[in-house]
Amino acid sequence: MVDRTQRILLELMKANGNPLTSAQLAQVVGVSSRTIKSTMPRVADTLQANGAELSSRRNRGYSIVVHDGVAYHNLVEKTNMQAVHIAMAGYDDTTRILHICRKLVAAPAGAKIDEICEDLCLSRSAVRRPLRQARAFCESFHLQITSSSSDGIRVFGEERMMRLAMVEFFEIHFHKVQLDDSDREYARWIGCDYQERQDIRHAFLSVLRESGISMRDSATQRMAMYFIIARNRVRAELDVILPQAWVREIKLTPHYLVANSIVERLSREFEGFDFGEHEVAFLAMWLLQNHDVNCAVDIKPLAPFLYDDVVDTAEKLFRMVVQRTGADFSCVPGARRILEHTLLPLLVGHRYDMDGCRRFDYESERRGLGSPISVYFGNEFALALHEVTGCRFSLSDMLLLAAVVMGLSERTPFPVKPLRLLITSGLGPEYAHIEGELLEHRFSELIESVRACELYEIRGFDEREYDACITDIGGFGYNYTYPWTSMGITRASLDVGSVHDAVLINAFDIEGLLPSESIIHIRANVRLSTVDQFLSLLMLEHEGEPLVQRALELVAHSKDHALSNAPAVVCDGCLFLIAPQVGDGYERMDYYQFDEAIHWDDERVTKALFCVFNFSHGMQSLKMLERILYLLANHAGTMKPFAEHPLPFIRELVRESLKLFPSFSQ
Repeated sequence: MVDRTQRILLELMKANGNPLTSAQLAQVVGVSSRTIKSTMPRVADTLQANGAELSSRRNRGYSIVVHDGVAYHNLVEKTNMQAVHIAMAGYDDTTRILHICRKLVAAPAGAKIDEICEDLCLSRSAVRRPLRQARAFCESFHLQITSSSSDGIRVFGEERMMRLAMVEFFEIHFHKVQLDDSDREYARWIGCDYQERQDIRHAFLSVLRESGISMRDSATQRMAMYFIIARNRVRAELDVILPQAWVREIKLTPHYLVANSIVERLSREFEGFDFGEHEVAFLAMWLLQNHDVNCAVDIKPLAPFLYDDVVDTAEKLFRMVVQRTGADFSCVPGARRILEHTLLPLLVGHRYDMDGCRRFDYESERRGLGSPISVYFGNEFALALHEVTGCRFSLSDMLLLAAVVMGLSERTPFPVKPLRLLITSGLGPEYAHIEGELLEHRFSELIESVRACELYEIRGFDEREYDACITDIGGFGYNYTYPWTSMGITRASLDVGSVHDAVLINAFDIEGLLPSESIIHIRANVRLSTVDQFLSLLMLEHEGEPLVQRALELVAHSKDHALSNAPAVVCDGCLFLIAPQVGDGYERMDYYQFDEAIHWDDERVTKALFCVFNFSHGMQSLKMLERILYLLANHAGTMKPFAEHPLPFIRELVRESLKLFPSFSQ
C-alpha cells in the first residue's frame, strides 16, 4: 500500500535535495505538522536501508543526502511506481480506505475500530468518514458487514466476490509493481515470488492473445493479480461455489473454453492451479464481464442467452434518454452497436450478481471526467439502465457509458462550408496549381475549388466568388481584402498545417452552433457557505422546471456518495452542473464566482457553471456544447477571460480546438 511514509519520501525526492519544512509537507500530504514529525523516524529508517539518510536542519526543514547512488536509485524507482496511484486518485482518503478494506476483508477475525484508529493515527471521529467509505466500497462487492463490541467489524460474502474485492484493494495492478507486506493479513493472500508472478501473467496473456478475445489492459492487469489470490485461497480450501444453472450456461460460451485453456496452461507450468469446474466457470464469467468494445466482433455468439436483452435494453435506453433530455444519440452511425457492446459486460455482471463493483480506475478510464456533458449523459444512461434492468452501477460503469457519449460526439462532424480559394506563386501559375492540388488532397472536405492565377489578376475578380487567398509573398506585398496566408512550394507538413489553421479553419461553419450571448450570465461575489446552499439556491430559481429540479436532486443525492462525483464534475476548483431544458424553460449558462471556497466532497470549489441546455437541436449542436464545456473545464483554473468576455472567449477556444496546431493544451 502507498502509505504516508512513501508519500513523504516522494515529496522529498521531487525536491531534489532542497529542504522542505514539516508545514510544507503537511500541506501536500494532508495531515498535521505533528503527524509529519512523528512519521519521520520511519522515513529515516527507509532511507538508511536504501543508501541515503534524512537530513534535518532547524528552520530549514528536511532533505535527503545520498551515500549509495545505486541503492537510492532503486528506491526512487520503486517509489515512483507507487506514485502512479497518486495521479489516479485522491491520496490520503484512498490510502485510508484501502487499509480499512484490506483489514476487513482479509482478517477472518474482523477488526476493532481502535485498531484501525491506531493503524491510521486517527481519532475515532476522524476515522468515521474513511470507515464509512470503506464499508460502502466493500458493500459494492455485495459483501455483508456486521459490527459488534466484542468482535469488531467483520465482512462476509461469497468467495468469488471476496476475491474480486481483494484484487481491487491492491489498487495498482501494473505487473512491475512490487508486492509488499504493509498489511499482514492481506499480504497472505497476495503472496507470490516476483518472477513467478511475471511468468504466470505471461502464460495467461499468451493464451488470451491466441483466443481472439480482447480486453482492456487494466482488465488483464487485474486478472493477472486474481490468479495469485485465487491460488492462495484455493490452497486455504476457500473455493468458489456457483449455482449449477450458471455453470451450465457459461459453458456454452467461447469464454469458458478460453478460461479452461488458461487454467490448463497454468496448472502445467505452476503449482496450485488444479482448479475445479466452478473455478473455471467463474473465470469465464469474469472474462465475459470484461468484454471490450470492439464492433468488428459479433456479440451474439459470445452470450446467446443475453443477446436479445442487450439489443432490447439498448433500444429502451436511447428512448428514455431522448424523453428525459431531448438528445437522440441513436441517429449517429454505429451508435446502437457501440452501446450494445458497452452494455454486454454490464448485463453479464447483473446476471451473475457481480454488478456495481467499484474500482480504482486508471487515468485513461477516468478521462471522461474532463467532459461535463459526457458525465451528465453517462449518468443518464446509467440511471436508465438501472430502471430498465435493476442493474447496479458504479462510477467506473458510468464512465464506460460516458465514453459512449464522447465517442458518438467525436463521430459527429461539425458543419462545413467549403472554401473557394485563389492561389498564386511567384514561380508561376503552374506551381500555384501544384500547391492547390496538395491542399485539395490533404483537406478535400474543406475546399470547394482552387483557382491558380497571378497576383495582379486578383483585383479584377468578383469578391463574392472567392473566400480566401494563398500566396507566397510576404505581408508587405499583399494589398487585397480576402483573408489570406502565405505558402510556397513545399513538402513540409508544418507549412500545410499553418494554411489550415490560418485560412481553411474558416470553412467550419460553427457560428450558428455557438450559444447565444443572451443566455450567458456572470454572477460575481456570491456569498455561500456550502454546496447544499448553492443547490438550494438553484432549486428556488428553477422552481417551475421539473427536469431541472430532477437534475439538481440527482446531484444533491450523489454529493455524499463515497468515491463518486457523478453526475457533477469538479475541474480545478470549478463545479460543472448540467440540466436539460425542455418545454417552457430557458437555456442558461450561469457562471458563479464565490466569495469564499465551498467544498464538494474533498474538492475546494471557488466557482461554478450551471448550464441548462436544449439538447433536442441535433447531434451537431450537442457536439458543440460538449466541446465548449470540455474546453472550459480544461481552462477552469483561469476563467477570468470568460468572466470578462464570455462569448468571444468561447468562440476563440472552439476555433483553437479545430486547429492542427492549437496554441493551448487540450
